[in-house]
Amino acid sequence: MIWRRRRCRQGKERSMLTAAKMNDNKSADSTEKDISRIFKDMSYATVQEGCSVAESWLSDHGRALNHFINGEWTVAAGQQDRHTVSNPATASQDTSRSTRSLLSVVESMESGKPARESREVDTPALVRHFYHYAGWAQLMTSELNGSTPLGCVLVIPSSSCPLLSLACSVAPALAMGNVVIVKPALQTPLAALLFAEICTEAGLPPGVINVVTGDDAFEEELAVNAVVKSVTFTGTTERGRTLRRLLAGSGKKLSLQLSGKSAAIVFDSADVDSAIEGVTESLCFSQGQVAWAMSRLLVQETIFESFMSKLKTRLKRLRVGDGLDKTCDIGALVSQDDRLRLAAFVDDARSQGAEVPGPLVVAMSFRTAKEAIALSNASKYGLAASIWTEILSLGLEVAMAIKVGTVWLNGYNMCDAAAGMGGCRQSGFGRDGGKEGLYQYVRPAWQETVATPAVESVDYTKFGASPPNNAAITKDVSNADDKPRVDKTYKLYYGGGQKRPDSQSVRAVEGKGGKVLGHISEGSRKDIRNAVEAANKAAPGNTFLQGLYQYVRPAWQETVATPAVESVDYTKFGASPPNNAAITKDVSNADDKPRVDKTYKLYYGGGQKRPDSQSVRAVEGKGGKVLGHISEGSRKDIRNAVEAANKAAPGWGKKPGHNRAQILFYVAENLDTRRAEFASQLMVCTDCTLEEGQRQVDLSVQRLFHWAAYCDKHGGSVQETPLCGATVKLHEPVGVVGIICPQVAPLLGFVSLFAPAVARGNCVVIVPSMSCPLPALDLYQVFDTSDVPAGVINIITGDRAHLTKHLAEHHDVQAVWYFGSRVGSKFVESAAAENMKRTWVNYGMERNWEDRQEGQGEEFLRHAVHVKNVWMPMGEIFAN
Repeated sequence: MIWRRRRCRQGKERSMLTAAKMNDNKSADSTEKDISRIFKDMSYATVQEGCSVAESWLSDHGRALNHFINGEWTVAAGQQDRHTVSNPATASQDTSRSTRSLLSVVESMESGKPARESREVDTPALVRHFYHYAGWAQLMTSELNGSTPLGCVLVIPSSSCPLLSLACSVAPALAMGNVVIVKPALQTPLAALLFAEICTEAGLPPGVINVVTGDDAFEEELAVNAVVKSVTFTGTTERGRTLRRLLAGSGKKLSLQLSGKSAAIVFDSADVDSAIEGVTESLCFSQGQVAWAMSRLLVQETIFESFMSKLKTRLKRLRVGDGLDKTCDIGALVSQDDRLRLAAFVDDARSQGAEVPGPLVVAMSFRTAKEAIALSNASKYGLAASIWTEILSLGLEVAMAIKVGTVWLNGYNMCDAAAGMGGCRQSGFGRDGGKEGLYQYVRPAWQETVATPAVESVDYTKFGASPPNNAAITKDVSNADDKPRVDKTYKLYYGGGQKRPDSQSVRAVEGKGGKVLGHISEGSRKDIRNAVEAANKAAPGNTFLQGLYQYVRPAWQETVATPAVESVDYTKFGASPPNNAAITKDVSNADDKPRVDKTYKLYYGGGQKRPDSQSVRAVEGKGGKVLGHISEGSRKDIRNAVEAANKAAPGWGKKPGHNRAQILFYVAENLDTRRAEFASQLMVCTDCTLEEGQRQVDLSVQRLFHWAAYCDKHGGSVQETPLCGATVKLHEPVGVVGIICPQVAPLLGFVSLFAPAVARGNCVVIVPSMSCPLPALDLYQVFDTSDVPAGVINIITGDRAHLTKHLAEHHDVQAVWYFGSRVGSKFVESAAAENMKRTWVNYGMERNWEDRQEGQGEEFLRHAVHVKNVWMPMGEIFAN
């Protein structure tokens, strides 16, 4: 490490790091350059010239990259002693006060933020993260059993909070046994370089922590390097979108912590003085340049004028100046470029006649809580929000309704290593902090590492642009049997739907040998009344014609003899149903063969719909025998299905988990009832045997039972943070999920993908296997008879690439799961960058859908939920 004392223009001496620090105790060969074009005026409110920093060139790093992975570190991740990870924290805490002060001073000088913030917030947070994840390093083999390190991780921290964002990513990456390359922001490299020095003193093995500097072009070359397996980026949405497109199809994990137009909502029931202090803090923290800084202030109409008057008075007392001044409230912007850009915004507003004071906050009033929720959600971002009210029930209800990653009740800027931080929508995806922050740096042990050769050249502007002509899908043909495999309960049927009996009781139906075949509902007087009312409602009502039938009989009908009926006490006839008596019948079997040329429609909005294209494609078996025709879906059909899903999403997401479980259990029962039919169809459409078809149906039923059980067992947890209060992690639905199913396992793959999404409250638009879509299409009859609400499951058939294109590009789809080709995977990740929707793709690699770990593992749950952390401080009784 090279230290230099340099005298700046105003005569103040400051220590700066002037070389890229490599953790093998050697400095990368670099030439000290005059880069004032980049670093000029980078850290001083008084516009001084920053000290020179040695810029590392790619040739130097190409040599260093060979030392980044040394095998022993990554392979032995599970056996790493916790002290290896906690040493950086121990070193930064136990070293002399001057060293800790140096960290805060260096960060303040290069980022412009007040040294008080660096000393009281960022440095303690760095220590806390390393201590917290040292514990996770110890627990990896038990809590993340079956996971393995990725290898090399690239961390790109933000320029506004370089130390805090560095700690959020480096600590979990090290805890999981990865090696780390830190590429700090161009304007703020010094804190990261000093951190590397502390890691060296802490005794980390050579090559585990590596800090390299360079511009955006160099950053991109690092990201696409084959050595790097995961990229964590904190910065602007535009820069994140560029990285998303750059890494599309590479197989690298990507976590993006991006911009967020966070809102502060102040109700008239709030403690106004506390709210004003909280709003002021959110405006001023890191000069308002952090991603979660409050940029929208929503105040209830009844207190708007008085609140804004008090806020103006408070803001006038803020002191702006050099970040090293202990009395400073707001420091300098990160760079001269930021200052010039902000000045341009102000000049533009003034040129249009506006009076622009400073500091600046955008505020508006609202009347009701519903209006506040609508205004808060009327943004393409979703990072954080704060709610100010003394009515806890109001605060919690609003917190549940706001679509963000973090909600603070009566507070702001609360964060901890134990609670994840991250956004949704165009605020990015991935989490920093908590257990959820670990999954960015591990992969399932069964999953092969994705090779990263260049994907074949494809014109993605034409990918899926138009479906091909109706091509026939050719497969084999056969047959199957039918046996009930689960204990099914049959409901009553009247009014056009299945109904539960008023008595809430059932009776068993037995076959030979006393084997229970199922249960039927025990109808009662009230059920008869309801059925008659339904029949009368549907009756044509022509009483004249009905009266004529009293005087005629069918010619074939014999005259009925009328012998005396035995004596019966009719006052007791049918007075009460007997106990659940068994109804004994015989059981036999039958085969199932399609007898007509069937045309399958699309299924969305709870009904079968004709395709907008009015065209179909043939599905053929061996010898060219046509098994049926499927509809050719198009962009308009995707649009209609997404609209139906969005319409159903709020109600389905709020439905209790118990009710969702009942519906999925019912789907499983009805599927099992038609076991022989589906097994036969799988033999018709695929090359499987009868036993293989039956096994696929049985596994599909088992998957439905598995995910039905998870409907009310993955709601979240309480995080153990230092907050005096409660920090609750909520697992919310993602929203509308587009799913493109694999070609293999046409029934099991279809069920394995829609079931976890639906179980956790999402609505799906799903494209079944293109090679064998018929089993999935026959399921919509099962959905119709299983109480699945309209719009929850929507099935669109047609050309795979064409439908994938319109799902990935649709802005009202919150996530896309794609299990297809490598080219398609790259397109989905690239197209999703436009609105930053979440993606889960397979990069062309098949998985064993029959395996429990691969077909129903924990990763399905993680992709099916959005994590929200709600911070609820206390202090009414024990304030201190």
